[in-house]
Amino acid sequence: MININYYWKIGKFIFDKNNKCLNITIKCSEFLSYYYGNSSLFSLKNMKYIKKIYLYFPIYDYHMEYIDWNCYKVLLNLNKCECYFYYYIVLFCNSNLFELTDMINNQIYFRI
Repeated sequence: MININYYWKIGKFIFDKNNKCLNITIKCSEFLSYYYGNSSLFSLKNMKYIKKIYLYFPIYDYHMEYIDWNCYKVLLNLNKCECYFYYYIVLFCNSNLFELTDMINNQIYFRI
């Protein structure tokens, strides 16, 4: 299981090299899929989430490890304000993916 710190570092690398290298996301996806032998972890769609995790959370914090990657994928589909709101609720309440999607579907962000 690859931890969030590793995904964050890959996202930082892609963001930093994006101006210098054309198609860096595709190249990283192909290389890491070949190196680790698991194309689902580093598919192009997942690589976009990996880059987005760095854009949404530019400063790494050890609390990021407490949330599952599938929860991050749901959070990264929201805008930044909603993402941060639900992120801190998930951290505080120690919620899982089912509870997170339930909170989003109930739109508790808009009720406050």
